[in-house]
Amino acid sequence: MAQKRKVKRPTDFKRPPRFQTKFTTSRSFRTIHADGAWGGVTPQGLINMASFSETRPFPQSVTYTLENEALKEESRIEDQSIIREVEVGVMMSLPVARALRKWLDERIQQLEQTLSGPSVPAPLDVSSQTESK
Repeated sequence: MAQKRKVKRPTDFKRPPRFQTKFTTSRSFRTIHADGAWGGVTPQGLINMASFSETRPFPQSVTYTLENEALKEESRIEDQSIIREVEVGVMMSLPVARALRKWLDERIQQLEQTLSGPSVPAPLDVSSQTESK
């Protein structure tokens, strides 16, 4: 009679106390700019987060006149809406979302400490500057 082999489930796996990880990037890896995120919870209980960047649309048309061999913009037709270009979507489990939140909190704290240090100049408030005449 053949002996039954116990199959390890992912929940049975225990990491050793010390291990090394190595990083590699996929062929589709890229760095993106994020102005925000949109998403929710899927019916399967995953968190769906889509990152987007915001921009204004290009004008529908621009009319120029030629004056003294230089172009002068005469009129422009443009849409005043904001475009949210969705760059990437990330699906994650609740434990991964919690780990990501913890990692972000640590990076935010690190950045806030760096920005509050004496070596960083105060930001310039352009709105309060006046022109000298």
